[in-house]
Amino acid sequence: MERTGNAPAARLPDLLKAFGCADVVAPVDADAFGDKAGELICGHRVASVTPTAAKYRLRALQCVETAAQSRDPYAKDVLTELAEEFMQAARQAEKLVRRAA
Repeated sequence: MERTGNAPAARLPDLLKAFGCADVVAPVDADAFGDKAGELICGHRVASVTPTAAKYRLRALQCVETAAQSRDPYAKDVLTELAEEFMQAARQAEKLVRRAA
């Protein structure tokens, strides 16, 4: 990576030390971080998007089609299993929609 400007290369460690947090390590929850980043970027709370049953079925169909085109037996097995998992997710999504209605 190429440096730009006159900023020293090791500036971040110096800043962390200056603020007294050079030795602080905090675990990051990826979902919480993503939600907060979305809020900051968009300026409002971002609703989480859950795939619908139709989208799961589409992915299953794509897996089946790709498996049919593949010559690799391992790839066929994996894609077929993935298609079955997508169909299971579609059924689960339908159950959740029925319960909510």
